[in-house]
Amino acid sequence: MKIKPPWADGKEIGLFSSRSPNRPNPIGLSIVRVKNIIKNKIYTSGIDVFNDTPLLDIKPYIKKLDSKSDST
Repeated sequence: MKIKPPWADGKEIGLFSSRSPNRPNPIGLSIVRVKNIIKNKIYTSGIDVFNDTPLLDIKPYIKKLDSKSDST
């Protein structure tokens, strides 16, 4: 599945590598603060999930794309 998001200058990219909300499977999105990374564990704050929820993907926060007004 390929899409042309407005920020990609007309280039086609894979749906799952984008931040598109139009996915074949519903998933949640949380913008979190990374507190620490130790070996293979990432410690965060502000994540909105139940315990033992699988983490599918990690993307960097890009202000231009993610636009969360109270982020730092």
